Amino acid sequence: MKQILFLLFIGLLSSNIVAQENDKGVFSGNFQSNVQAYDKDDKIGANTEVYNKYKSSADAWLQLNYDIKGYNFTLRYDMFNNSPLLNPQTVYNKQGIGFWQASKTIGNLNITAGYFYDQFATGMIFRAYEDRLIGIDFAIQGLRVKYNYKNLAIKGFAGQQKGNIFSGDRFTLAPEAIKGLNLEYNFNLTNKIKIDLGTSFVNRALDQATMNSVVTKINSQKLDTRFIPKYNSYSTNAYTTIGFKDLKLYGEYVYKTKEAIFNQMAIY
Repeated sequence: MKQILFLLFIGLLSSNIVAQENDKGVFSGNFQSNVQAYDKDDKIGANTEVYNKYKSSADAWLQLNYDIKGYNFTLRYDMFNNSPLLNPQTVYNKQGIGFWQASKTIGNLNITAGYFYDQFATGMIFRAYEDRLIGIDFAIQGLRVKYNYKNLAIKGFAGQQKGNIFSGDRFTLAPEAIKGLNLEYNFNLTNKIKIDLGTSFVNRALDQATMNSVVTKINSQKLDTRFIPKYNSYSTNAYTTIGFKDLKLYGEYVYKTKEAIFNQMAIY
């Protein structure tokens, strides 16, 4: 039986609340909601749970921010109701704290604890980002330190990545530990030529449970495809931007050590 999915986008509701700055700080917030309804049409073959059984879905995010005397606090409440965002073939129901953060700026130093989004260079070796309307939230939960002094910027972090796709839960963390360091320096070669230099280093270490799973799958393969997996993988890069008046040229070199991943044949 051919069917069609009729998507009713009720709205992207966004509101902002901002309190004026005073000795009690600044309070702000925003709310976003995505509601969809599904109807039948015989022209295509849509055949998922949200279409056949539940007929509608709702996702919502409420974020609250508070700034006072160099401190910043952020809290975001996420709700998923019959949501197909994580897996379009099924639905997901859960709600809770999806993001929290506390940060403090002291002169040129910023310290952040909790969740944060960031990336090194173009993001080829590290990118923690969110695109909520397509179900992506790869924040890092941990500690990040940023320091800026004149033309030098240093950034380092350690933590775990949100969005463990194997658990099927948007509120859990991937078990692997990840840490990174990024350095950037810019200077003027002449009054018309500006050069930005940067380099990054990222390390990811497997936990024992993940390593045991990897070993089990490798041992189930043919002898000629087996190998000894490593707990740690490393990525590094070097990049530069050369600017001449309004013209800019960017280049980046990336290197990554070998690690165990599934290829298109579903083997490591």
